[in-house]
Amino acid sequence: MGQTGARFSHAAAQARERNPRGISTREGRLMILQLIASVVMMSIFFQAHNWYWGGIINFASVGVFLILTIMMSTRMERVRGVHPAGHKWRFLLASLLPLLAIIIGGWYWTLYEPHSASWLLTTSVAVLSYIPLIMVGYSLIVRGDR
Repeated sequence: MGQTGARFSHAAAQARERNPRGISTREGRLMILQLIASVVMMSIFFQAHNWYWGGIINFASVGVFLILTIMMSTRMERVRGVHPAGHKWRFLLASLLPLLAIIIGGWYWTLYEPHSASWLLTTSVAVLSYIPLIMVGYSLIVRGDR
C-alpha cells in the first residue's frame, strides 16, 4: 500500500473515534459563514415580494449568494479535515429544518404577493431554521485542531 493509501486508512480509522485528530476549525468557521449567508438569502427571499424594488433586490442577492457559495465551497475544500463519527448524519438531519422552512415559507410568503407577514417573523423563521446547521459547524470548531 502506498503512502497516500496508508494516510487515508489511518484517517478513516481515526474518524470512527468520537473526537479524532485532524478536525479543521477553519472548516467549521467557513461553514458557519456560508450558513449565515444562507440565512440572509432566505430572509431576502421571503420579504422581496413586499418591497418596491424586490424583484431586482432578489435577483442581485441570488447572484451575490451564488458567488459567495462558490468562494466558500472552494475554500472549505482546501481546509477540509477529518469529520467525527456521525457528522454526516447530523449534517443531513440538521438540513431538514431549513428545507422545510423554505418549502412552507416559500409557499405562504412568495406564492402570493405581497403578503402580510412582517419582516421580523420571516427573518426569525430563517434564523431559527438554520440554528441546527450552525451548531454542526460550531461542533467542528469546538472539536477541531487538537
